[in-house]
Amino acid sequence: MMQTLQSALMSLSAWAQPHLSAIALSILATILVIYGDVLNKQLKTLLRA
Repeated sequence: MMQTLQSALMSLSAWAQPHLSAIALSILATILVIYGDVLNKQLKTLLRA
């Protein structure tokens, strides 16, 4: 069981390695879409003070 899981994770890791920059960019874009409004309000408040 553990050997199979480890093998699957190693295969997934090997596949994902060349795509890490695209994965990171998509995660960042998703976070900005979800929390962009809150961040914008906080920055406006911070810059006004």
